Amino acid sequence: MASKKRKLAEENRVFNDAWTDLYFFINCNGKPLCLICQKTLTIQKEYNVKRHYDSEHKAKFACVVGESRKNKINALKSSVKNQQNVFKVQVQSNESNIRASLRVAEILVKSGRPFTDSELIKQCALVMAEEVCPDLKKKFENISLSARTCTRRTEDLGDNLCQQLREKAQQFEWFSLATDESNDVTDTAQLLIFVRGIDKNFNVYEELLHLCSLKGTTTGEDLFCNLEQALVSMQLPWEKLVSVTTDGGRNMSGQNKGLVGRIKSKLAEIGCAIPLFFHCIIHQEALCSKVVSWKEVMDIVVSTVNYIRKNGLTHRQFQQFLSDTEANHRDVVYYSEVRWLSRGAVLKRFFDLRKEINTFMNEKGKSIPELTDTQWLIDLGFLTDVTHELNTLNVRLQGKKN
Repeated sequence: MASKKRKLAEENRVFNDAWTDLYFFINCNGKPLCLICQKTLTIQKEYNVKRHYDSEHKAKFACVVGESRKNKINALKSSVKNQQNVFKVQVQSNESNIRASLRVAEILVKSGRPFTDSELIKQCALVMAEEVCPDLKKKFENISLSARTCTRRTEDLGDNLCQQLREKAQQFEWFSLATDESNDVTDTAQLLIFVRGIDKNFNVYEELLHLCSLKGTTTGEDLFCNLEQALVSMQLPWEKLVSVTTDGGRNMSGQNKGLVGRIKSKLAEIGCAIPLFFHCIIHQEALCSKVVSWKEVMDIVVSTVNYIRKNGLTHRQFQQFLSDTEANHRDVVYYSEVRWLSRGAVLKRFFDLRKEINTFMNEKGKSIPELTDTQWLIDLGFLTDVTHELNTLNVRLQGKKN
């Protein structure tokens, strides 16, 4: 039977320090390195080391002996060490530049600033370096902060976050979902999917799982397909789903064709327990706020604010009037029915400036009798307090672990 061929890694070859004086070789990361030509040999074997020296360098260095040979070896060692240090510093410098570029991209994204601002940031950094530490200005110039680079850095950060979330999701014992669908400024429907999971050590994680842009219809089937794709991409099994929170829209909460109904059908098909379904408490609070309309109060407030702000001259005169009277505020704010939280802000500002508004409107010949009606002012104050509390509650309900 043929003997088993011996592997090179099993030979345990050891570098012999005598090779340095004999053949100008040193040990570099477990491999022989020639000090003269800086060539690395694969096999740590005296035959290979001697053959390289004899064929490449013996004719020139055989006459260098004694103290001269030692000095030459030490000089070559210093040269190799310096080159290695230069490479090491360059690598560290490149890593620092990349980290700085990534951190700037992170700040821009978190603050919602355009990527082109990164070039402005670099200009500011160069000016500060020139004034504070001119000798370090070159290092700041080497940091790449172009808009295109910032875009790539942001994509890298996003991919890294997705990978981290995917790794965390593998450890979930159970998880729940919260979904919300709304149109952005370009009328594109955006489906947001949030996940909250818990691992075996009772660590709770809450993150944005996915943001889906819906270009066409937004039926329950469309929402379910995007939700299912998000779970598959994060490798989250349906069996561990324990609850789902949605708003009250038909495409969300519909029991047959809505998202809730499709989730129930899916889990019934694979034989899993049906999770709990909740109506988003923030959405319920928004619905409750619409009930508290108090038309007789809001109509007066909205019409007064619109009169003050719709005309540029009147608006400027009102602002100057508030400045002259040293009022607590410098302007009134518009009411937007879409942004229902603005109701509380509008009423609070109107109530604080009720005396100044009454005086200004009388000077304009547009007197408002309600501003001198005690009962109406009581209703205004009560509605202001109620909407303020609703706004406070809404803010407290938002955010992680709330």
